[in-house]
Amino acid sequence: MRYYKSLCLIVAIDVAIFSLVSLFYRPHPGTTTFMLMKYLFFAPLVVVSVLQVIGLLMNVVRGHVNTIGVTRFVVYRYDTSPLLFFFGVAWELVLWILPMYVIVKFVAGSR
Repeated sequence: MRYYKSLCLIVAIDVAIFSLVSLFYRPHPGTTTFMLMKYLFFAPLVVVSVLQVIGLLMNVVRGHVNTIGVTRFVVYRYDTSPLLFFFGVAWELVLWILPMYVIVKFVAGSR
């Protein structure tokens, strides 16, 4: 659980820093400063997504998956409920690969 809290802290710090910076300075779109700020803002989000997918793969090798339930985190184990285990793996892949794909596509497409 400490791993997830640290990744959430990275995202929160990233959003807080760039929210604070954007209050005082907004570069014009298309400038070098705008592109630099965009890359610096989205890089930690992509890194967190990659680390989550790596953590998911490590958990799958161990035979369990940590995922988000309706109101809390849940752990599905392959040996007790294989169907929920595969559902949890699919859910985590969607939760972390889809945002990473969208972010990379947005950054690459707006050069």
